[in-house]
Amino acid sequence: MHWLYFSTFAVVGYEAGSGYRPLIEAYVLGDKLLDTKFQDAVIDAIVERRYAKDLDCKYTQPSNDTINWLYSHTTSSAPIRQLFVDMLADFRRPPPAVTVFKKETSQEFLLQLIAKLYERRATDKTPLKASDYYRQPTDPSKRTQPEDKSK
Repeated sequence: MHWLYFSTFAVVGYEAGSGYRPLIEAYVLGDKLLDTKFQDAVIDAIVERRYAKDLDCKYTQPSNDTINWLYSHTTSSAPIRQLFVDMLADFRRPPPAVTVFKKETSQEFLLQLIAKLYERRATDKTPLKASDYYRQPTDPSKRTQPEDKSK
């Protein structure tokens, strides 16, 4: 409902590990409806969620089930996949999802994550920018992103 009035998604504090799946489902809906503005608003909300703390004042990351759902419901070229790879590669300490990967975890995701981790070892860390994952490129001066508070 918030989207209809404001063209944004309300991101609030969640319990640890939750909050990403409904946003991914919304992104997939936007893909089916061919609504790239809707998908871009979902990307904004996911990045905002990434930098929001849960009820225990900790940053959250998606669960294995969420990652698997994402990879089974999106195409290999979907920018949202790269966003989630970048999100997990961006954490300073290994996120719980990384330490408890199961056989069922998407192999494609794991390979992309490993490649991103190697790439990031050699470069400086920069905060995620939602517009890097938009379906349609936009004017970068129009949107601002929250600072990376996990540093």
